[in-house]
Amino acid sequence: MAQHRTTLAADGRLRVEKVVSHAAPAQWSTPYRPETRRLLWPGNATAELRNARGELFADPLTVFTLAAGEPYRMRHQAAPGERASFVVSELEDEGLASLQAGAAWLLAPLPLYRMRCHWRMLRAGRDGTAATEGLLAPVLAASAPAPWQESRAVRRVRETLAAEPGARLSLHELAEVACITGFHLARLFRAQLGMSVHEYRHRLRLAAALQSLEEGERDLAGLAHGLGYSSQSHFGAVFRAALGTTPALARSRLAE
Repeated sequence: MAQHRTTLAADGRLRVEKVVSHAAPAQWSTPYRPETRRLLWPGNATAELRNARGELFADPLTVFTLAAGEPYRMRHQAAPGERASFVVSELEDEGLASLQAGAAWLLAPLPLYRMRCHWRMLRAGRDGTAATEGLLAPVLAASAPAPWQESRAVRRVRETLAAEPGARLSLHELAEVACITGFHLARLFRAQLGMSVHEYRHRLRLAAALQSLEEGERDLAGLAHGLGYSSQSHFGAVFRAALGTTPALARSRLAE
């Protein structure tokens, strides 16, 4: 897969890169062994990761770390357009010492917004690796651990919701996708992800909203409808409750 890597910031301790790749058929990469400890965020894409720890489904909420020398393979799910992800590489021992290698997190809405704002500042040259170091630990501490080796039923539901977060699917309809009862799905989902199906979909919708706003989306009514909200005012109220700002102000900050 053709990739374009841009270094956003670097010093003797860390390097932060944006990696843009174009749509391609979903297939597993060749095994890769990072030379340094790394943190990866797939950004607007979904992907699967395999290594000695198991298999991780990485949606737009997921951030994960890799140990130096730990081989892994990835498969990005087919999607139109460009995929943009971010990689933080440790250039000096202990540069990412506060982060456990081989861990994964599901970002809560406010930490996700803070991280997107930080990447925007890096692209504009107004932040550096010191700010990256200072941001990561509190952002990840405020987020839930992502599961390795989740059940097939939960994976199917996560894939369905990540592919179309605005779909108005009931718990019963999602349970049919998972081939289990709604009661069983609700229990499994909370046990494995630490949140309800409703909360997970809520986070995915806000992640999709932030992606659209970063791209400069101005039709907030259309965005609200596409994400499954009953109205623009409903969307605005949910957005503000989770992020402490309005969609218009978030757009001005992310797309400036």
